[in-house]
Amino acid sequence: AERPQDYAASRALPPSVAPCADGPRLSPAPVILRLFLVQDGGEWHALPGGLARVTDDAAGFGGRLPRQGVAKDVWVLSEEGTQILGPAALPAPPLAIQRGAGELPSRVADNLFWLGRYVERLEGSARLMRAVLGRLDRGPLLPREQAELSALAAALHHAGLAQKEDAPNGAANTALQAALWRALREDGTLGWLMAEIARLVESVRDRLTGDMHTLFTLPLRAVRVQAAQQGRGLPGLEEVLAGILRYSAGVAGAAAENMVRAGGYAFLDLGRRLERAQAIAAQLGFALAQPASRIEGGLRLALELCDSVITYRSRYLGVLQPAPALDLVLADPGNPRGLAYQLQAMRRRLVELDGGAEEALLPGLDALMAAVEAIPRQLLAAADQAPLAAQLAPRLAAMEGEIAALSDGIARRYFALLPPAQTLGQDVPEQPAVLFWGAA
Repeated sequence: AERPQDYAASRALPPSVAPCADGPRLSPAPVILRLFLVQDGGEWHALPGGLARVTDDAAGFGGRLPRQGVAKDVWVLSEEGTQILGPAALPAPPLAIQRGAGELPSRVADNLFWLGRYVERLEGSARLMRAVLGRLDRGPLLPREQAELSALAAALHHAGLAQKEDAPNGAANTALQAALWRALREDGTLGWLMAEIARLVESVRDRLTGDMHTLFTLPLRAVRVQAAQQGRGLPGLEEVLAGILRYSAGVAGAAAENMVRAGGYAFLDLGRRLERAQAIAAQLGFALAQPASRIEGGLRLALELCDSVITYRSRYLGVLQPAPALDLVLADPGNPRGLAYQLQAMRRRLVELDGGAEEALLPGLDALMAAVEAIPRQLLAAADQAPLAAQLAPRLAAMEGEIAALSDGIARRYFALLPPAQTLGQDVPEQPAVLFWGAA
């Protein structure tokens, strides 16, 4: 105070403010930047950057960092383009070319197998329900159409999509229509299938590319939302079923065009083919469960269920006979909606898989294929094809059971760690633990 010329005073400058987190929002808060100097023995150098801290309004430039204060490092980015050199890659010998899938965990193979089955079951159920809707939307039905609707209702009951009491009674079919909507509910058969598909897709997420995961999930979510929002009218139901068919086609196309032909794809396609084969055998059995005098209606329904009406018409014009019709949907290896095509595709997938599947599974599959191919030959040799065709329902039901047994054999061979069957009192050889399945 005695030498005022030695002192200078100025008002404390208010700190600058910057956006800072204040609960769920951003608020302006005073921020101070603390810089650092380094002495190299001759000169002082300011380091680029520093420490930024949020202060109280009352503390200004002084005071300690508050207990709940915020401090962050501040970096100054260089404006000059410099090349960053990292450590050199370690030398490695050339890799041998490999075209197998490597090791595939049995749980992943199991999930892919059932993903294929459930997607195909969803599609098959939608096609069956659409065939029913096509008849419910016609108004009063002719006796032939009523017989077809009864066969379809039996197939719906067999697939778990309707109850026996929902069968058409000749006057009103409102119960059958209500059953179709129940199947689409979250606790219905199709609702459960869509939930399981979504779960299985996430369980194999690391086996799917980003595009495939999108195709496997987003359209399915849209269908589930649509099923929950639609009313109970027939147009709304048809729209939901059309969405299911588009989703199934997208899954099949994405798998065919994006998955390497190895273990993962083999199990996914094997599940689809097995499920379709089982559905074909079951649905054709119900379609052909007609008296010989009405077998033509059953054949027409069989062609419709296998989406083969146009193909049959192009081959045989308008003449409908049991032998050519059943040859197309059962024994024609070139019909992707026929039974023989599914069996041959299953055989190819089993041959591709490692582990001696030929010895355990192929003999039964070959015998089933021979039985399927024998049906058209027997019909051609018969003097009257209609009675023999009307008696095929039990044989088709037996084939459905054989396909289900084949599914059990696949599960035991690749997914389940079960000891072999034994006679009581005999020693059981020790089985090695199987943790992974190796693809060829």
